[in-house]
Amino acid sequence: MVVFFSSSRAPSHIETRAMTTTRTTTVKVLRRRFRRSVAAITSSSSLSAFRTNDKATTTTKKKEEEDEEGEKTFWIETTSKACVLAAMESGCSKTFVVEGEATRERFARFAPSDARFLHRDGARVMASFSSGDAIASIVTVREPEDVATARKQSGVVLVDVSANDWSIIPAENLVAASAERGGEVEFIACVKTSEEALEQLEALETGVRGVVLKTDDEKEVRLLAKVVQKIRNRGRANEKLETVKVTNVKNCGTGDRACVDCSTNFKVGEGLLVGNFANGLFLVHSECLSGEGYVNSRPFRVNAGAIHSYAQMPNGRTGYLSELKAGEVVLRVNAKGETEEATVGRVKTERRSMVLVEAEKDGETYSCLLQNAETVRLICNENGEAKSVSDLRKGDEVLIKISKQARHTGIAIDEDTWYER
Repeated sequence: MVVFFSSSRAPSHIETRAMTTTRTTTVKVLRRRFRRSVAAITSSSSLSAFRTNDKATTTTKKKEEEDEEGEKTFWIETTSKACVLAAMESGCSKTFVVEGEATRERFARFAPSDARFLHRDGARVMASFSSGDAIASIVTVREPEDVATARKQSGVVLVDVSANDWSIIPAENLVAASAERGGEVEFIACVKTSEEALEQLEALETGVRGVVLKTDDEKEVRLLAKVVQKIRNRGRANEKLETVKVTNVKNCGTGDRACVDCSTNFKVGEGLLVGNFANGLFLVHSECLSGEGYVNSRPFRVNAGAIHSYAQMPNGRTGYLSELKAGEVVLRVNAKGETEEATVGRVKTERRSMVLVEAEKDGETYSCLLQNAETVRLICNENGEAKSVSDLRKGDEVLIKISKQARHTGIAIDEDTWYER
């Protein structure tokens, strides 16, 4: 079941407790049957074909199953040619919900052959103008009872809550219903802004199955493209980490160091990429490990080093630790290079004893300046094992990200002549 719901205003963030459900073998079988039935009724214009990165004619069965399990759906509902062009140029969607045949023909003149055009027909969303295949029926939500009705539906349902001020809690209820029914029911949120889209995609952490951005504002489409990129990158191996050998560990007196406290807990084997220079960022472990009775663990914190240091941000950017502040986003990285975004809650700067760590690979030297403390650790290998800087010695191995590009205001650039030392 697919459900659309829209909001007339951007909702506030509400803390919720994620729901954990147990899936039986019977439920898994029903889920597979449901997916097969959806594929059958939309054969030439199937939901999987609408997803922006699906290639139905070339993907293997295994890849299709992975897409079914993890990929999000992104559609654009618009009357604007500029919005269609922006969606295709940014790569966020090739599926559009249009008003009528005349609009479809106008857009089809410049759209690629694999673009898809859906349309609303009364209480249904149709797969095309030429076929009678319905992608979804429509349920309008004005009261909590309407959400309860939508949760009980079978097949594919579009839920429209544009007349309702509530959008986050309904989304969470529907995501919970999808999990409870083993994925037999799935929901797509109809939103008016990219900010609302992200809120829906992160409801109860897993989020709705996808979003339809209803807008004639080209800017919102391009902002949605950033949301799409964020969702696609989540949990993937986006950073290439390399093993380097430590060549020097040296006490460097006192200095100002920054602890980056995030609004999410880090797992074992995760941390932030930090370094003195943009060409080599060390993977500094979070403080989620035991303090062995001397200090409590702080799983939300990375003692990231001296305030002048670079820290890895999303989208290939870097930022100075001294400039990070509450509300900004850093890149949480594990030992395999898989990444998640983390929101900064605060940055605490204090004067502490510092240690310089230098490492080398292929004749190049890389370094970072960290607090000299047992709780400050560098990740050493793909298994996520970490070693305290107080125990680090020449010849030890650690993980870093190596870059060959210069930086200007945190953006990677190509320059013929540049160096750092």
